[in-house]
Amino acid sequence: MKVIVASFPKCGTKTIASALKELGYDVCDGIDHYELHYKEWMQLFYEGATTEDFREMYENIDACSDVPACFFWEEIHKAFPQSKIIFTQRKSEHEWWASMLRQIQSGDGIKFRLMGLLCPTYRSILKFSKCMACAPG
Repeated sequence: MKVIVASFPKCGTKTIASALKELGYDVCDGIDHYELHYKEWMQLFYEGATTEDFREMYENIDACSDVPACFFWEEIHKAFPQSKIIFTQRKSEHEWWASMLRQIQSGDGIKFRLMGLLCPTYRSILKFSKCMACAPG
């Protein structure tokens, strides 16, 4: 782990992840956390994690960004103290919340509700998201 993006979503995290990928970094961003480390994150949400758990999760990755890693950037940094931290933020909480709310509302249509009923993978992602939202920390 060389770079930890400690920024919340909607603060340029996708742009930073894209730039890091362009520079040749192997980046774990957003849905990658779910796809690569679902079991580990679910255990963390329910039982907690050690520094060694984070070291094992990210030992072969150059950079991490977005949720849920941004909520645990300090713990990840303990596992990789040589890592550089990137932090960006919006101009105001109001601006950030307006952007976040637009994204949340864009996923609240009938097609997404049907996906939750018909698609086991989407249900799994929803479960992951709910656990992430309620994780202690």
